[in-house]
Amino acid sequence: MMRNRFLIVIAVVLASSCAQVLTPDGGIKDLLPPRVISYNPDSAATNFKSKSIVLLFNEYIQLKDLQNQLIVSPPLNKDPDVTIKKKELFIENIDSLLGNTTYTISFGNAIRDITENNVLDNFRYTFSTGPIIDSLQLSGKIINASTLIGEKGILVMLYAENFDSVPLKKRPYYFTKTKEDGSYLLTNLKAGIYKVFALEDKNSNYLFDNPDERIAFSNTPLSLLTNKDSFNLILFREGPKKQKLIKASQIASGRFCFSYALPLKNPQLIFRPEPSSSSKVIHELSVTGDSIDFWFAEINFDSLTFFIRDDATQVNDSVTMQLVKVGSKNSRTRAGAEDPRRLALKANIQAGQKLDLTKNLVYTCNNPLKNMFPKNIFLLQGKDTLTAAISLSENKRILSIKNNFEEDSVYTLFMAPGALTDWFGQKNDTVKLVFTIQQERYYGALKIKLTNIPTSPYILQLVTEKDQVIRELKTTERGFEKMDLLPPGQYRLKLIADENKNGKWDTGNYLKNQQPEKIIYYENPIKMRSGWDLDIEWIFK
Repeated sequence: MMRNRFLIVIAVVLASSCAQVLTPDGGIKDLLPPRVISYNPDSAATNFKSKSIVLLFNEYIQLKDLQNQLIVSPPLNKDPDVTIKKKELFIENIDSLLGNTTYTISFGNAIRDITENNVLDNFRYTFSTGPIIDSLQLSGKIINASTLIGEKGILVMLYAENFDSVPLKKRPYYFTKTKEDGSYLLTNLKAGIYKVFALEDKNSNYLFDNPDERIAFSNTPLSLLTNKDSFNLILFREGPKKQKLIKASQIASGRFCFSYALPLKNPQLIFRPEPSSSSKVIHELSVTGDSIDFWFAEINFDSLTFFIRDDATQVNDSVTMQLVKVGSKNSRTRAGAEDPRRLALKANIQAGQKLDLTKNLVYTCNNPLKNMFPKNIFLLQGKDTLTAAISLSENKRILSIKNNFEEDSVYTLFMAPGALTDWFGQKNDTVKLVFTIQQERYYGALKIKLTNIPTSPYILQLVTEKDQVIRELKTTERGFEKMDLLPPGQYRLKLIADENKNGKWDTGNYLKNQQPEKIIYYENPIKMRSGWDLDIEWIFK
């Protein structure tokens, strides 16, 4: 009886082990990707007429992220159905094939084994509906116009048609996606002349129909007669083409903001109902000119209609808003917004910090100032009261305190209550800030010799590794530039070819066949140390 029970237990264990696919314990770890051992029809088949393909692998497989990884080039009207069963991969419902055409079905990184998740990288199946397999190749990189770094996941597309609007209206004849480093490879191409276009396809329809999609293009058609490599394109986002109101909002009670696609030139403002003479209104145009803020000192309406007109940019908008009352639960309509009925001041340094030797002490106010009493603002060096130059910016929100600040000195800024009065009649509380000045030996200097400099006007920038501009020079052709009093740190040098002489970098425009203005980076990082005078020569090829 005991013997029979023992045999039953063994049988159950054996049966359960046969029902599972398990990774063997111990031994050498499998590091190899799955491998195809048979194709039906054969890979690189010609005169292809089948509606399905079956691939047999040497091990059990799985598919990951197939929707983004699968690419059929040239594209079909409908992607085929792809399924797996154990070690077999089925590609079915292959339809609408063109005659005498070479097709490539690319799986990217979708195919993996089950046990160790090893990836069969960039696997492709190729066939031709004609008597030959096309064999030409095109390769290169898609590069960010600003950073000059390769961009991944960008569609690179070839069109047999050469009219300008084809990327806006038709799916491409050939296409692929860029890898992590921005590189791409188009294979099995037919000899011919092609329009080349790259697209950040945000809505996955293979068309340039979204203004937020970045693009890259070749100014001239590509004549592909032999394999071509290093065919690089510059990726950029076009600027807005038409002026329009993007957003109108009440930031908080008494303050409103209107954002536009393009800068306003000379906005004219009308309000209905018309505020009384006692209700003071002030407006401020942003530095870039594409947004405008309003402050109302006193307003008693439940709603207000804004009429904004700007003939130069063809703006003629009217917006009606329900007004937020002071003290209501909705008085803050944006998370973190300051209550406009309370004057808030923010200095460009905190207590105990060192003020940059190149800067003034600056306070930014959340509301425009109506009155300022300089006699109630005191600057002390130690115990000595100084005469400081105090100025208010044009927008009445930036207070600058200028002095010939000296090293190794302790300064105190004292602002008596009521020294400032904002647009709502609110006054400041006592302000006291103790600070010192950064010593000159803390800084370094950079002298740049420019050899074979481009003849067009250019802008020279010193930027951080995150592309924040530290210094900017609108340069001449004298061949050298100098930047003094630079804080220690790691920087990059950036040159912008200012072709239209407007003092800024400009993006491109596809339909105008206009590339973005060229940017060049100095090949090595600039490491600035305290007390250093660094000389470099930048030789342009």
